[in-house]
Amino acid sequence: MKDIIGAEWKKTKKRKGPCPKLVVWVPKTDFTEFVNINQQLKVEGGFSIAIFCYTLHKLPFGVQPIFKPFINDKGESNGTYDQLLEQIEGKTCEAVAGDVTVRASRIKYVDFTIP
Repeated sequence: MKDIIGAEWKKTKKRKGPCPKLVVWVPKTDFTEFVNINQQLKVEGGFSIAIFCYTLHKLPFGVQPIFKPFINDKGESNGTYDQLLEQIEGKTCEAVAGDVTVRASRIKYVDFTIP
């Protein structure tokens, strides 16, 4: 995680946030430039992860993301992107960071940030 969350980003903010820890699921993708899950099946970084962390850092309160790959025991995707987003509705996770396409059919599960 050191590559994802730099020392400056781990500084404690003075104001407490609504959720000090945020469970963030990450989809498995072949585009490692956006999301990179290493051989140990840990989220290692990528553009989408960096932007997510940078955005959290800009909040006026501290939030520590806990990245969890949306994968099975074989290291394969644990389902479709729609199934991943349904996990938020079911409260299994609190956010998703990755290359998720904004589609009208997915709005019933989640709210999207502006791309």
